[in-house]
Amino acid sequence: MFKKLLLSSIIAILLLTSAFAATVNINQADIVTLAENLKGIGMKKAKAIVDYREANGDFNTIDDIVNVKGIGAKTLQKNRESLSVGESKSDADVTEETQSNEATDKKEKQEVKKEVTKDTSKSKE
Repeated sequence: MFKKLLLSSIIAILLLTSAFAATVNINQADIVTLAENLKGIGMKKAKAIVDYREANGDFNTIDDIVNVKGIGAKTLQKNRESLSVGESKSDADVTEETQSNEATDKKEKQEVKKEVTKDTSKSKE
């Protein structure tokens, strides 16, 4: 029973996390992030994106992703709304964003813990 509850909680967290993921910054995303969040992009193409970025520097626009071998206009169009190249951020902006993300993560973990405790208590009754 506990295993099912734990698994359900983990799935809920993953679904919540993916629901809040609006865009993927192709200048910062790692291979796994690219593969998991972009349509038509598996591990091989995700690696090609990262390799291209490391060899040529950051993408200037999302359209530049078609310069990566194996990524064409169709793949770009399928993912256009999910892609970004980011923007320059000041150190203060980065610090503020990091603190906000940490606070959100902490709150989500507390909510899941409450649900697990609540469900565990019910199952003992």
